[in-house]
Amino acid sequence: MGTAFKSSSSRRSPLGWMVGAVLALTVVAGCGDGAAEQLQLSPDLCHDPDNMTILLDSPDGDAVISTDQFNDEQVERMIAAPVDGPFYMFNVMEYRESAEYTDGRDTDLTGREATDLYNPSEFITALGGRTVYEAEVDNQIDGDDIVWESISIVEFPCSLAYFAMLADPDYQARAIHETAGIAERITIVTELTPLPAPGDPEQTNAAFPPTPEDPAFDLIHVMDFHDIAQYGPDADEPERTGREAWQQYQTGGTGVSVELGHYPTAILEVQGVLAGDDRTWDQVQMIHMSSMAGFEALLDDSTRQDGRYHRYAALQHNYSMITYPALSQIPYLFGGSESTR
Repeated sequence: MGTAFKSSSSRRSPLGWMVGAVLALTVVAGCGDGAAEQLQLSPDLCHDPDNMTILLDSPDGDAVISTDQFNDEQVERMIAAPVDGPFYMFNVMEYRESAEYTDGRDTDLTGREATDLYNPSEFITALGGRTVYEAEVDNQIDGDDIVWESISIVEFPCSLAYFAMLADPDYQARAIHETAGIAERITIVTELTPLPAPGDPEQTNAAFPPTPEDPAFDLIHVMDFHDIAQYGPDADEPERTGREAWQQYQTGGTGVSVELGHYPTAILEVQGVLAGDDRTWDQVQMIHMSSMAGFEALLDDSTRQDGRYHRYAALQHNYSMITYPALSQIPYLFGGSESTR
């Protein structure tokens, strides 16, 4: 099928608990009398924006936020809209070969083993949040030299709740393991685009339905679009944005994709990059593919192939990854109702 696969590993059990959190963020909450006030982790936090003031006020009246590895502008945006939500924290991770603890402790743990000790589910649940997606990256089929290993998506009710979790002493004690285990990461704040639930979620009517030997999987695109699509000199195309060029590419293959039984799991619009490098990602697309045979049939389709120049013109940076998720409960939001696959 002409696709070069960069395999990160054989399929492994998912880690799952990634929140894209601590790295180097510390929030100190205090009262005017100098005594620290600890906000209780609760869904009620998002009902009162004044809780952000409580969270940020230190005894000397200053907010203490250290963001050595966080995007300052995104942190400021989240603080400015403390009760807006929910939002979805998309995380993609690469592990260290050997864990490296900031306190210098000796350890024989691998990066993955150290990160396995980090399990924030109780904190997320206390806030009214939930983990909606967990997967190991089975193959990375497009991107640069970083070979990502795990993906997770966590739904938070609001940014205030997220920061309150980071400030919690018990959470901070747990998060040291995550920091020790992660070598590289991208953490993106996203908004979920409303999508209708699929008509055939099990893909039993697909041209190449899933089988035990060839199961269904997710194809995940993390995309940074060109401001203006970069067509070649011989392309007879009007000027359009990179996002519009991507839509042209997808429109050309929609018919065959539907025939093959593939459908979108989620479209996540990027609100900001919280951690990563200096790239400004725009969108995450997750497509549920019926099987590898169905995926290869899509790649071999002549209409899809003829439109690939739109893809090349659209994307400034991207990663495309195949996952077999252990957890996939991203809600379909359409017409005010919610359902999950």
